[in-house]
This record gives sequence, C-alpha cells and structure tokens, in this order.
Amino acid sequence: MSCAGGAPAAGANAIYPDQITTFTGTISAASSSATAALCVARPGAEPLVGTLLADQLDVALDSRGALLAGCNARCAVTIHQQVTGTLLRQPDGTPSGFTGTLVDQATLDTTVAGADCTPCTTPCTATYALSSPPPGP
Repeated sequence: MSCAGGAPAAGANAIYPDQITTFTGTISAASSSATAALCVARPGAEPLVGTLLADQLDVALDSRGALLAGCNARCAVTIHQQVTGTLLRQPDGTPSGFTGTLVDQATLDTTVAGADCTPCTTPCTATYALSSPPPGP
C-alpha cells in the first residue's frame, strides 16, 4: 500500500491490508456482448462492471461514503476498485480460474462539506495479485 504522508494503522491500512487471503466471487458475461461483471460474495456487495474480451477481464466500481476514521473523523473518501486479468480455461474451453490484479484507490470525496484526511494524504492506493484457484501450499 502507498499513502503519501503515511496513514495511521487504523485508517487506510484498515481498508487496505497487506494481503487478502481469500474471497469468493463470480465472473458473469453476456454472450451477445463484451459486458461483464464480477460479483463478490459478501452481504451488500455491488458488482464491478466492465468488459470481458477474449478472456481479458476489466471491471471497476466507484463507491462514495467510505470513512477513514483512523486518519480523522472527517476523512470522507471515494473508493475506486478495479480488477483486470485473464480468465483461465481447461483444454476443452471450460473456465477453470482467474489470474489478475485488484487495485483499490481512496480519494478525498470533495462533495462532502469539510472532508479532510489530515494527517493522511490521499489518494491512497493498494494493489493485490489475484489468482484462482489459489496457489497450492
């Protein structure tokens, strides 16, 4: 994770841990177009939407309303999540996994009156390597 100026551990680092061990998600694609979505299996999750072209996935989601309380009680941010990567296939063409990257970025939400992330400096970015199925032991 990089956060210019350094973020207190309970702030940006709480949203962006050093690593994500596992999460479950489903990639769905329209057969008649390049439209695709990644749905993460967790309550209240919104789909990341974008494209799947020749097994290359590029989906994103922007969410307002996050609060990095570890920076301060007025640190309102917009979160941009983007997943890019390659759908893996078995020899018969059946999908068998995914490899790619998740990039999360928190940016000061200037639509919130009085938003201020001091002592943190936004944007804060975290990048994670994704693989499914996960690498073996």
